[in-house]
Amino acid sequence: MTPQETVQLARYVKALCPQQRFDEYTPNAWHDLLGRYQLTDARQAAAAVASRQAFVAPSEIITEIRRIRAARIEAANVLYDGDPTESPIDSVTNRRELLRAAGDGRLGTRTTQQALPTDRRPLELEAGPLGRLQMALAAIGTTPPRAIPGVANALAVPCPKCKAHPGRPCTSGRSDKPRRHADPHPSRTDLARTRAAGLDQDAS
Repeated sequence: MTPQETVQLARYVKALCPQQRFDEYTPNAWHDLLGRYQLTDARQAAAAVASRQAFVAPSEIITEIRRIRAARIEAANVLYDGDPTESPIDSVTNRRELLRAAGDGRLGTRTTQQALPTDRRPLELEAGPLGRLQMALAAIGTTPPRAIPGVANALAVPCPKCKAHPGRPCTSGRSDKPRRHADPHPSRTDLARTRAAGLDQDAS
């Protein structure tokens, strides 16, 4: 949140806890601790803490924010559609972006089946409940990565430079003996970021 939003948060907490003392330096101190969090999450967390006690500390807001975000991630049933050809760094980065989107509430509440592509329903899911590990393993590497709003995944879009299809790595060199790249071309990464931001008119 911005410094101005931290001022709003301090005023909100003051309204929740009239007996709590604030001065002109409180928003600055709170911003140092809470600046990396979203105002909406901080307000929700502050209200939850204030419903239980008379005073609200920044550390308690942080603890509550983490609980809120963890609950959102749990409710979203995050299953990352990884690809065997992507680099380990890309895989970790893309999964982190997906978890961040879930924590922000952009994925909403989904069942495990809703979290999977509609054209892929592992037979194991039809046989009954599975552990989270088995469900995650069933979801890995069976389809190309999907473009998810708000998540920049370079392998979910075609490459403008080498024309690699979604789910396939970038290549260079002769067409009959292409050399695979561990990392996508910069133009492909830019396209993924553009589509994640909803700025590409051709994105579907």
